[in-house]
Amino acid sequence: MEINLQNIEELIFFDKKAHALFPEFRHFFDQWQLGQRIPGMKTLGQRSVLELLNSLDEIRIRKLEEYFSDTILVDKIDHRLAACCDWQIGEADELCEFTGYRDFCVHRDKDRIYATFWR
Repeated sequence: MEINLQNIEELIFFDKKAHALFPEFRHFFDQWQLGQRIPGMKTLGQRSVLELLNSLDEIRIRKLEEYFSDTILVDKIDHRLAACCDWQIGEADELCEFTGYRDFCVHRDKDRIYATFWR
C-alpha cells in the first residue's frame, strides 16, 4: 500500500483508530479538523497533512504496517524552498540526492564541503 498526499486523509486523518497510533501528532490532527470545519483555516489543515506525511519515519511506518496488515510505502514531498548541508570531502557523493533543486552554491573549508540548494 502506498501512502501519499492523495490518500493520507482518507487512510489516516478520517480514521480515529489511526490517530491513536500517533499521540505525538495530535496537533496535526487538531489543526486538520480546524481546516475541515472553518473555511478560512483550510490552508492550515493542508499544511498539517503535508507535515504529517513528511514526518512518517521507519518506526511510524512499521506501526502503520501492523495496523493495516500490509507493506507501506510513503511518497514524501519535499516542500522546502532551501536546504543547507555540509559533508566531509569523502561524503560528497551525497550531493546527488538534491536533484529537486534548481540552483546551488558550494564552498569548501579545509576538509568540509558546505552547500546551499534552493528552488
